[in-house]
Amino acid sequence: MSKAINIISSTAVPLNIENVDTDQIIPARFLKATSRDGFGKNLFRDWRYENDDESKPRKDFALNNPVYKGRILVAAKNFTFALKMTCAVISPKGRQISIAPSVR
Repeated sequence: MSKAINIISSTAVPLNIENVDTDQIIPARFLKATSRDGFGKNLFRDWRYENDDESKPRKDFALNNPVYKGRILVAAKNFTFALKMTCAVISPKGRQISIAPSVR
């Protein structure tokens, strides 16, 4: 059985941080939902906002930079792809692909 390959034309969002684990992708305190709704705003929550305050985005974090509005996340080595967390990676702003040199 073959599947169609979707071609995505997009800029990439760099995440140059090594050893990213699932609790950094979506902190456990936000995993009470049974659907993906709301995961996007909590993606890398502890890195994106000052003191967990959405009104204070950290300017040096790539996902807060309007230049990086792409649908492809390019991560550094040891990026965790736990099956249950994949939806967290693809849900915000329509991101569809995550690329990393090594995964765990």
